[in-house]
Amino acid sequence: MSEGNLTGGGALWPGDKLRKNVEAAACRMRRRVVWIEETTAIDGVLIETRRSYEFERIPITPKSKRPLCGARCRDGHECRARCVEGRKRCRLHGGLSTGPKTEAGRLRIAESNRRRAK
Repeated sequence: MSEGNLTGGGALWPGDKLRKNVEAAACRMRRRVVWIEETTAIDGVLIETRRSYEFERIPITPKSKRPLCGARCRDGHECRARCVEGRKRCRLHGGLSTGPKTEAGRLRIAESNRRRAK
């Protein structure tokens, strides 16, 4: 399955911007990048090098096979929702959270944790 290819003599090898852009696109599409380099030689003389990439699917665990969230709900029982893929909590209990991005947000969370630890 080849959704994007860069082939030909003048193609850049995944280094600087190309690798970064392709990896970012693969992440957005929930795919993995496979880098390919094909060389053509005649009588031991290197004629051409073709460089390309392909995207392959990352297997996703079905929701029914994921563990339960287990966070404490307000009424005291444990949450019975399934966890977000690759996380330990459901979407309602922080599984989709990426954390604070700004310095002010990080300081606010640090202060909250200090107060809670007492």
